Amino acid sequence: IKRLTKRKNPWPEIKIRVKQFLAWKLDQMMPRWMDGMAALSTAFEASYECAKQEKSLLDFDDLEIKAALLFRQKTEVSERIREVYQTQYRHILVDEFQDTSPLQLELIEALSQGDNLFLVGDYKQSIYAFRGAEPELFHAKETAYTQSQEGVRIPLLENYRTVPGVLTWINQFFKNLWQEDGYPFEGLEPGGNSEGPGEIGLI
Repeated sequence: IKRLTKRKNPWPEIKIRVKQFLAWKLDQMMPRWMDGMAALSTAFEASYECAKQEKSLLDFDDLEIKAALLFRQKTEVSERIREVYQTQYRHILVDEFQDTSPLQLELIEALSQGDNLFLVGDYKQSIYAFRGAEPELFHAKETAYTQSQEGVRIPLLENYRTVPGVLTWINQFFKNLWQEDGYPFEGLEPGGNSEGPGEIGLI
């Protein structure tokens, strides 16, 4: 610990050590749970699918999959349905785009006219990987919009909720965390008429 604290920026090595510790703990626990969880998951999925079929029901995942399968078909009916929706919506806004799955992106692009998408999100705020979200999709779009004429990237850096003193602390803290990820950090800027020094308290 003393050796780490003497460094100018110990965060990268601290993060590595934490990951190593968690991986070691998981390696100890997982063998006891893996077989049981796999059997339970398989049995639950089979029972769940049977229950849906018996009651002629579809869940949200089913709706996404079947809609994607419909638009993948190059039939007259599927093309007509796609055209109806493409002409119905002049603009398509997707909020929290960092939590979009590949299948959802496929549907979004199928319904888009190609130049009427407005995507809003924050790569670092993705929390739904367990549900199929891939924040790399956001990163790829952001890179494409920055480096080409495919679209326009608009950074939203003004913060209207926090006083400048607190933002300064936040920017410095997260700038260190960002360094090891190879993802550029963009600090927040106070917006509006934020006044007062602000206070930081650890509880």
